[in-house]
Amino acid sequence: MVEARARGIDIWASGLAPVAVINFLFTFLFPGISVGGHVGGFLGGLLIGFVFQQVDRARLPYALGAVGAGIVGLAAFAGGVALAG
Repeated sequence: MVEARARGIDIWASGLAPVAVINFLFTFLFPGISVGGHVGGFLGGLLIGFVFQQVDRARLPYALGAVGAGIVGLAAFAGGVALAG
């Protein structure tokens, strides 16, 4: 969604936003589905997309994007462990 928006692609017309809305509807309407997991995964995915986009714009090595994604993943894991305990 981050990259599509940056390229001027309408996320509603492309189908990305409707799929996200349907996913969130299922998340909030049906019991037993992890709200934190879905919302956190969505926000984490947006953040990682933004990190890779910035790395690409700055013409930095893609490995930096992977490091950034790893940091976001570790932060999400640590947050999940902290909240679960």
